Amino acid sequence: MTPGRWQQVEHIYQEATGRRGPEREAFLTESCGGDAELRRDVERLLSGEVQLGSFLETAATSVMRLPSGARIGPYSRLRMDNDVAPGAHIGNFVELKKTRIGAGAKAMHLAYLGDADIGEHVNVGAGTITCNYDGRTKHQTTVGKGVFVGSNATLVAPVEIAEGAYVAAGSVITDAVPADALAVGRSRQVIKEGWARKRREKGTRKP
Repeated sequence: MTPGRWQQVEHIYQEATGRRGPEREAFLTESCGGDAELRRDVERLLSGEVQLGSFLETAATSVMRLPSGARIGPYSRLRMDNDVAPGAHIGNFVELKKTRIGAGAKAMHLAYLGDADIGEHVNVGAGTITCNYDGRTKHQTTVGKGVFVGSNATLVAPVEIAEGAYVAAGSVITDAVPADALAVGRSRQVIKEGWARKRREKGTRKP
């Protein structure tokens, strides 16, 4: 959907929100005319499936499937060729590109999922990204049913995370993760006791 088209949808939605029953029906019929897609998009806003500020970007060659029960937004961006299943939730500042989201899966905050197949009931933590482009070629990320992806995870494609696995927050995942396994891909935390105090003391010394 182009920005101009989405503005038209939002305008009709705003005018329709204060109307009920037959009055709303008559207003939508007049405002949308015979444009079934326009009416469908307005009704998605009215039902809460898609929330204001979201940008659904489509073109003649792209496919966008948003069935009843999927929730989009606010401020989501869905680019080309996405398939969002019933009960899935794409939240604020989440971008999809050529991605399938399974039924009941959730990506609630601040994520980029490109060239990915996300299974049913997957939780995608805030800050998660799929690294799908190596500078020459796009690669696929596959996440199985029931996987939990912790916040700020980096999934370096091509990579597969099998059903029921857990990815620890802050991990960089470069290798396949077996079913029901825990994957941790991050540096170990180091504590240096008294380091900050010594640094402050060093900074106050006079030459």
